[in-house]
Amino acid sequence: MEYQGFIENFGGLSSVYAFDIMSDGSRSEIRLMASNKNYKAVLSQIPGSPKFYPGIPWRSYFEDINLENYLYRCGSTDVPLYSYEYAHGYWLKGFYIPLQTEVEKRDDGVRTVYVLYVLAKSKEVDPEAMSKRSNEASEAFIDISVKLHKTDDFYRAITDTVTAIKKICVADMCSIYLLDEDSHECEFVNEHGLSMERMKSIADSMHMTAYETAKEWERNLSGSDCLILDSVEVLKENNPLWYASLVDFDVNRIILYAIRYNKELLGFVWIANYDIDKMMSIKETLETVVFQIGSVIVNHNLVKRLKKKSITDELTGLYNRSAIGGKIDELIEHKDEYKSGVGIIYADLNGLKTVNDRFGHKAGDEFIVNAAKLFKAVYEGKDIYRIGGDEFVIICTDMTEEELEASVKKLRSDAETSDISLAIGYVHATSDCDVKRIMQLADEAMYRDKEEYYKLHPEMNRRKR
Repeated sequence: MEYQGFIENFGGLSSVYAFDIMSDGSRSEIRLMASNKNYKAVLSQIPGSPKFYPGIPWRSYFEDINLENYLYRCGSTDVPLYSYEYAHGYWLKGFYIPLQTEVEKRDDGVRTVYVLYVLAKSKEVDPEAMSKRSNEASEAFIDISVKLHKTDDFYRAITDTVTAIKKICVADMCSIYLLDEDSHECEFVNEHGLSMERMKSIADSMHMTAYETAKEWERNLSGSDCLILDSVEVLKENNPLWYASLVDFDVNRIILYAIRYNKELLGFVWIANYDIDKMMSIKETLETVVFQIGSVIVNHNLVKRLKKKSITDELTGLYNRSAIGGKIDELIEHKDEYKSGVGIIYADLNGLKTVNDRFGHKAGDEFIVNAAKLFKAVYEGKDIYRIGGDEFVIICTDMTEEELEASVKKLRSDAETSDISLAIGYVHATSDCDVKRIMQLADEAMYRDKEEYYKLHPEMNRRKR
């Protein structure tokens, strides 16, 4: 058959592909046999693209695992397929049609199959295309919508949603991997709830941080929102690191579906070892529910950011005075759990008023920021609060008295090296203490230390001038 004349009868971006199916069931690379003028125009815009000829390897132009998987499945099963997804900045309708009259079989048992692919793209989502769903997908949409909104507990809602998706997919594993692009923070929720250890083990297997792992997955989507693999073997050549990680977790089939809202990446639905016979219905279901999941995540992130802003000091990024009340309540409620005790440190910047008077408030702000960096370096992972202009509180849970004294010694030493003078008061609290009284004692000790400083450096004391 003369493919070129045939393909010009189709609109949109249309093309014909071919691949070989070996006697053992393995498949050759995909070859591009013909493309209409619209598609040729797209190919010609690819930097360094080779000159087309019938049978040119498809990967000479693109490497799209998703498209290849659809072409392989359509040609191998002789079943037409349809896809609707967001990729490369467009909503894409893809029609995959096996060309039965073009199946060729050689004496060695190798079959060559041909697939017609017609692509229509739009900048705007097509509500009609989204609404045409099977009864199974519609029922899943209703069920998951209820689960997402029946509780105010965000993690409970996501856990219930993951459990439902896992059941629909008849999968061994299912999770929602949450991503905050602003903070680079990630969270992992499976049917057991929030599981940060599981997320860490996945990231460690990739030799990356959790955030880097999420970005690597996004890269593997190649501009699409969905990657469906009926065998992870295809990744062995394209992404050996991810392939090895999946094998470590006994994953042989995977679906990775990006969760977006207004084009912002919010995370992924991650499904492993699903029922391959349900692959297309699973994709259809995910297309309907990820919008609901995305809207719930957006609302959660908004509330979380507003809450964080309300308890964060704008200048230093530390907790502010509003945040410390909640921490004190937490200490009182859980003080018996801190077997080693709690360290309370009050610190005040000596000479801040002098810096403001001599060099201006911009220099004073820089002085405060540098002090905050010092606190973060010495007390990494601890709760640090800026409760006044030049006053800070550091709360170290589960810390022995020896560890507390050593940390204060290091703080003084590092402050001297950084040309920062600090007045420091600290107290170690045990489980049977009065937390508020201990904080008062630390505050009083800090002020005594400050008075000693001004006795030695009266020229820096501008409080009474």
